[in-house]
Amino acid sequence: MEGFSFQAIGAMLAAVPTPLKTDIHLPSGESFSVRLGKTEDVSGVTRLIHAAFSIWKEQGLTLGPMNQTDDETAAHLVSRGYVVEDRKGALVGTFSLGEGLVKRTGKTTIRFREDGDSIECFRIGSNQTILPSGRLLVFRKAAVALDAAKSGLGSKLYTLAEGFGRENGYSGMVLQTVKEAGWLYDWYVRLGFKPIGTYRYPGREVDTILMIKSFG
Repeated sequence: MEGFSFQAIGAMLAAVPTPLKTDIHLPSGESFSVRLGKTEDVSGVTRLIHAAFSIWKEQGLTLGPMNQTDDETAAHLVSRGYVVEDRKGALVGTFSLGEGLVKRTGKTTIRFREDGDSIECFRIGSNQTILPSGRLLVFRKAAVALDAAKSGLGSKLYTLAEGFGRENGYSGMVLQTVKEAGWLYDWYVRLGFKPIGTYRYPGREVDTILMIKSFG
């Protein structure tokens, strides 16, 4: 990404490809439908995210999604978010997709641009990590109902998102998490994500880790 100007962001962050709409079938025989989120889904998705992140609250860890408001949910759900429903129409999962870019801005810094926002991160990880040079698919706001968490639904949702990214010409995926999340952070590492930057959001108790996976 060296030499890239973020003044060209509008051209590179073009219209999102045709949205996902599909069914998911698990080995257990369970099936779920995935569709775009709507305004009437907002409150339910907020409650789902609160419940899914409560496991870390019980461990004394405070994460942003624990206090997410309906307005914050609507900002990502109605435009590029998805809901997952079981056969009875009950909400059991959610995730959102965005478009981003990363750029080295110095020996110790990386800038991450997602849609219209950007953050400056302290660079971490190997200096040999090659940053993808094109559009990145941002995987965010993923949550699965607690009673479905062990069914493999979360893995299916991630696989669906990565397939979407590969099929639509993205050069890789990027996400934000925290190392203190333990098994979740380790899961992303097993999926092939590498930590490349760290950032402390105002009012947060722990650093956010920027992780990237190249499709190259």
